[in-house]
Amino acid sequence: MGKVLEGANIKLTSVASSIETLSGMSMVKALSEGIVDADALAEMAQGSMRSKIDDLKRAMNGLIQPHQQMMLKTMLTHINELSRLINLLDAEIGVRMRDEVELVEALDEISGVGTVSARNSAQTWTYFPQKRIWRHGLVCVRGATRVPASEKAARHENPTPR
Repeated sequence: MGKVLEGANIKLTSVASSIETLSGMSMVKALSEGIVDADALAEMAQGSMRSKIDDLKRAMNGLIQPHQQMMLKTMLTHINELSRLINLLDAEIGVRMRDEVELVEALDEISGVGTVSARNSAQTWTYFPQKRIWRHGLVCVRGATRVPASEKAARHENPTPR
């Protein structure tokens, strides 16, 4: 999206730390819908970006063409669809992991292993309970998890490619 905006001489990234902020996305959405007034776009700023309204007005003063609006609409639609699919997959993982709550909690207690990694490892164990699985630098065996002293030691224990 940043390159499309730059092609329209809109320099949002020079003011905002990221286009993906709530303010940035609302401005991009407005641009894709044909709102081109720099003052109106700058007024969409929220939070800490409110202090940069003058800079935003200068940055949003570009010339966006219909093909750039179409590209922005397409990108926003794609992002929304991917977000919807991620939510769908998260819900499915939650349903499938209900039976593995103890295992996920045990893995989550290991330093450096977050809940998502624990769920991924636990789900792998659901499909391959009798095998040793290489995941995120851990050699995992059902009922036990240990961190090898080095990557070389890990490869020695599990010589299969990652």
